[in-house]
Amino acid sequence: MSLNVKLVITAILFAITGWFLAPSIEWYLFKKKAERVETDLSVDAMIDAGYDSARIKKVQKDKKLRANAINLGLDLQGGMRIILEADFDDYAKKLEKTKKELTLEEKSEAMARLLERLRGRIDKFGVSEVGIRRQDESRVIIELPGAKDPDRVMDIIKARGKL
Repeated sequence: MSLNVKLVITAILFAITGWFLAPSIEWYLFKKKAERVETDLSVDAMIDAGYDSARIKKVQKDKKLRANAINLGLDLQGGMRIILEADFDDYAKKLEKTKKELTLEEKSEAMARLLERLRGRIDKFGVSEVGIRRQDESRVIIELPGAKDPDRVMDIIKARGKL
């Protein structure tokens, strides 16, 4: 293969790479923090805040840009990793058993409900690429890329449920 053909192929590959990276570069380098935060608002919230139609269209355009950008994970943008360990004492009392009498199935069922509740609470953050998974029979790992306020996160995660 001649040098010219190699250069053309390399140039084409760089152009394709640039095409796919352009939304990410624009989102992370050229959008101001305030503009990025606005993309978390719903249309109703923007109307309630007094946004005019041109501004709402701009925010919707920014939402599309955010959707096309590469999501940075915990390793690239920072954030929080939390490990929670379940205490089955209260759950055993509800079932009128001791902690040692709980079966693996009962513990698994309780952990599944816990994961479901945690997902519901963490969805309020608007954080993308949230990782919630079980580590073993009594531990849960939560990864929140971009989370900055540990006190708020812990308050929401450990809050008691309300009817």
